[in-house]
Amino acid sequence: MTYQKGVEINTMEIDSTFWVAVSFFIFFGALIYLKVPQKVNETLNKLISDIKNEIDESEKLRTEAKKLLDKVKKPGDEVIYRDLDDEMLFVSGLTESGMNIDEKDQTEEHKKMFELSNKLVKELKESDVIIISVPIYNFGPPATLKAWADLAARVKKTFNYNKNGRRIGLLEDKQVYLVITSGGTKIQGNDDFLTPWLIHMLNFFGIKKIEIIAADQMAID
Repeated sequence: MTYQKGVEINTMEIDSTFWVAVSFFIFFGALIYLKVPQKVNETLNKLISDIKNEIDESEKLRTEAKKLLDKVKKPGDEVIYRDLDDEMLFVSGLTESGMNIDEKDQTEEHKKMFELSNKLVKELKESDVIIISVPIYNFGPPATLKAWADLAARVKKTFNYNKNGRRIGLLEDKQVYLVITSGGTKIQGNDDFLTPWLIHMLNFFGIKKIEIIAADQMAID
């Protein structure tokens, strides 16, 4: 990897379209199998409408992230694309913060977590511009984004403690763009717990240059 050739951009996208569609067809299949009476038609139509809104939101998320990427990318730049739904692991069984466990004390599950964590930390440290495209799920972050943050929070790698015990972020001089969509939640409103949490996590890593591109309340006519 040759960094002199240009800026490396790390784009993350969480796409719910597939699972929304799968969930719908499973439910729809169950309705047919159970021969639910005609009176549920209104509920079914509402479900279809909600699914369409979620799919539209996901497509909007991808489109806006792609537009932003095309805008900031320069010739020679290297792009790393990571879909958090592909291989994300959830942190469990840890007794220390900062993913700090001696290798000799690691279980097989720990080793898998550290392998992915090392990869995520490397991507963060080597990137100059980071685009995170994410929807608001029930007022907060998707579970996979929270898992990404947990795995990226590594003591002496993405943050550390000074002599006074104060936490300091180690990832400075990076530009982050947050492309955030929502169905009904007003981004940076009283019910938005994703945006302040994500900004706090990035600040925790030492990242201060953050811009927000919002496409919110997409399900509201």
